[in-house]
Amino acid sequence: MQIGILGYPHAGKSTLFRALLGHKGHHAGGRKEGYDKGVVKVPDSRIEILAELYQPKKVTYAEIEFWDSQALDEPKSGPHELPAYLRQADSLVAVIAAFENPSVVHPKGSVNPQRDIDDLNAELVFSDLISVEKRLGKLANDLKRGHKEVVDEVKFLERLKTSLEANQPLRSLDLTPDEHKAIRGFEFLSLKPVLWVINIGEKDLSRRGEIEKSFAPTSHSEFYAVSAEIEAEIAELPEADRPAFLSDLGIAEPALFGMIRHIYHLSGLISFFTAGEPEVRAWTVPRGARAPQAAGVIHSDFEKGFIRAEVVHFDRLKEFGNIHKAKEKGQLRLEGKEYVVQDGDVILFRFNV
Repeated sequence: MQIGILGYPHAGKSTLFRALLGHKGHHAGGRKEGYDKGVVKVPDSRIEILAELYQPKKVTYAEIEFWDSQALDEPKSGPHELPAYLRQADSLVAVIAAFENPSVVHPKGSVNPQRDIDDLNAELVFSDLISVEKRLGKLANDLKRGHKEVVDEVKFLERLKTSLEANQPLRSLDLTPDEHKAIRGFEFLSLKPVLWVINIGEKDLSRRGEIEKSFAPTSHSEFYAVSAEIEAEIAELPEADRPAFLSDLGIAEPALFGMIRHIYHLSGLISFFTAGEPEVRAWTVPRGARAPQAAGVIHSDFEKGFIRAEVVHFDRLKEFGNIHKAKEKGQLRLEGKEYVVQDGDVILFRFNV
């Protein structure tokens, strides 16, 4: 999964990026494309417990790639031309300044998180509006030439245009699965889930929940308050010293943990596991995925030749201590092609190719 981080200058975007990479992440380059990128392991205590149970030769976590895009400097006139690579991201993280620092001048002259959220939303909307208008212009020429097969596409795009002209992001529309599929190639920015990271100062750490609730929730977007500066300091500490530092500040967990939880929720993703002596591994699938789809994430042959899935939930496996006792207690199930994979399932796929 690839997550694009964006924001205005001095919002703390790059500071947060460095903090995220400090938590068992590694830099993956990308500077020549106009952004830095880094890969982090998705923290999940369940995979650690499975590793204790199975003692595998290899443990593999799911991974997320974060892209730290260039800051959106205040344009001389009109909205920004947003970086094209952001369209390839699966979700967006927008960093919003909510801290006062006399040595840091906000590009808009004052600290106002709601204004910056509204402005950045408008930038995403405007970028998509330009894409829709360009496509409609081409389709108008097709209609003049008598190509009636584009009529339905024109009507659909006109609907999107109406929403965008009203400054409504496309993620707020109730689109059907077929409609989502029809516009996948556009890679609309305002259609992507957005996690608004409210970058607060140390003095506001005790008010994180209150601050998050002060923003009105919208479709496919959530708010998460962190102090990027404090998180960067924590990331530089030896791993053994971090829990005490977090506790002293009243922080329940590193920002990476909470951000990934929000990203998974926004993107409708869940984790399942495969476990055995060779490897314990976490896999990511969309919520609602059926067993063959999950098998296909591992290898396309698994999906093509799917026979059945042997499933035990992590909670039951942890409770009974091993797969054999779980089976004795009737917790190991045989599931077919219609089985909907649940978050925390431990699965062995049977297939024939």
